[in-house]
Amino acid sequence: MVDLPDDSDLPFAVGAPARRALAEARVLRLDDLARCARDDLAALHGVGPRALDLLEGALAADGRTFRTAPTPVDEYLAGVGEPERSALERVRRLVHSVVPGGEEVISYRLPTVVHHGMVAAFARNSSFCSLYVAYTLEQFRDRLDGFSMTRSAVHFTPDRPVPADVVVDICRVRVAENEARAAARRRR
Repeated sequence: MVDLPDDSDLPFAVGAPARRALAEARVLRLDDLARCARDDLAALHGVGPRALDLLEGALAADGRTFRTAPTPVDEYLAGVGEPERSALERVRRLVHSVVPGGEEVISYRLPTVVHHGMVAAFARNSSFCSLYVAYTLEQFRDRLDGFSMTRSAVHFTPDRPVPADVVVDICRVRVAENEARAAARRRR
């Protein structure tokens, strides 16, 4: 069973279900927690109001808060019309369900979620939306049958989105790849 590491600076008073949910979501330290919105954490199974209050108190004691200010990704999405914006917001929520502490940046003009490297990027194109995940897609080709793809992106429309379980599985693979590369760099 996954739990927070012994060196985590998150409050131990947070219940075991919340600790497991945070560990599974890779929110292991206050730095990870400060990059999360309260609502994103509340959506995790096992993180209830008491756990949120304890986590918010730990951030406050360290002079920080949950993320509230709009990110560059929020600003990008504000410029996208409906129904594409909703489709991209869905992808964003799915990526953050895997790595809620992931940092949001604009990279190569694409909204991108980063955790030890790019986990996923997404964008609206002229006639479709895209999910960019580097070269991880090849192993998911059979689950993406019927979608237009490149080596590093899958294209979809708001009325035909990429299945949620596929997005989550792709992001889990990306996070594992990124963490393995980060661990290898630390060993050098």
